[in-house]
Amino acid sequence: MNERTLMADEIATIQAWVQQNAPRGNPQDAPAPVEFKEGWFIGEPDLELSFPEPFLVKDEVQDLYANIDVALTDEQLPHDDWIKSIEFRPGSEVVHHIIAYASEPDAKQVEADAENETDEEFLRSRVMIGGLAPGTDPGYYPEGYAFPLKKDSTITFAMHYHKEAGPGTAVYDDSVMAIKFSDEKPAYEMKITNMAHGAFEIPPNTKDWYVVGAETFEKDIILVNLFPHMHLRGQWSRYTAFYPDGTSEVLLETPEYDFNWQEYYYYGEPKKIPAGTRIEFEMMYDNTAERASYAGFDNNRAVHFGGPTTDEMDLGWYTYVNADGTSPHTSTGADD
Repeated sequence: MNERTLMADEIATIQAWVQQNAPRGNPQDAPAPVEFKEGWFIGEPDLELSFPEPFLVKDEVQDLYANIDVALTDEQLPHDDWIKSIEFRPGSEVVHHIIAYASEPDAKQVEADAENETDEEFLRSRVMIGGLAPGTDPGYYPEGYAFPLKKDSTITFAMHYHKEAGPGTAVYDDSVMAIKFSDEKPAYEMKITNMAHGAFEIPPNTKDWYVVGAETFEKDIILVNLFPHMHLRGQWSRYTAFYPDGTSEVLLETPEYDFNWQEYYYYGEPKKIPAGTRIEFEMMYDNTAERASYAGFDNNRAVHFGGPTTDEMDLGWYTYVNADGTSPHTSTGADD
């Protein structure tokens, strides 16, 4: 689902129309004008969250990461619940992306008490519940699949701002998140995570630089969606499953990756992945002058993994559930 592709006959129709100097068709055959929906695409939300106060992205900022916490009140969330859809609305034109996390009530104490608690325990107490990147649609999930949200949790807007720096460029941002809850406890509790290599360097003026990350799954899982993420130099990406029986299958390929059109690719029917499967996430980068001329980066420098848009990332995001119905937030299905 969510593939933005045209079939060969559709492409041929457009090409023929262009070759004829794009003549107008019969107005009587025209479809009705599109009526753009107002409000939230997910429908009337059960909960809307915004910043405690607008956040100032100052003049000198080019790239900035900021975490903005919103503590849920009893009125907003009177009991534990389950998120079945989520949508984000940027509060300014300088929002590059948003990642949302829900931290359980005791998460801050776990984080602070680092001598007695492990990082893994803190990460388990923090649940990624969705995100927004250029071109991304709202998060809709299959029936019976949802994210947990505990009463008294804190929601973190993990913001990335990107703009031209300089006098008079400061902007206030007040982004908004809309959530709809499930009517009942779902059969499956979802988790979003990623496979990444991280330690790479793309040399200056280099084309076709290859990076790969992978995970082997210790137990049966069910994939809900896939979300490849690179920056401006990303050419293509591919997820491939290597199954225990020796067979393999391409799960998703983006042969013309576009940083401005990043998408969650959902399965029409969530896909079961058996224990012992290794999934590889491959990426190809182009750090040449040709690509830099239209993508807007400096091809004369080596590039590493980094947050700024002008650096690079190699994140093979995926959303999954444990096939046996247990929580993936307390037991992992993957082995790096």
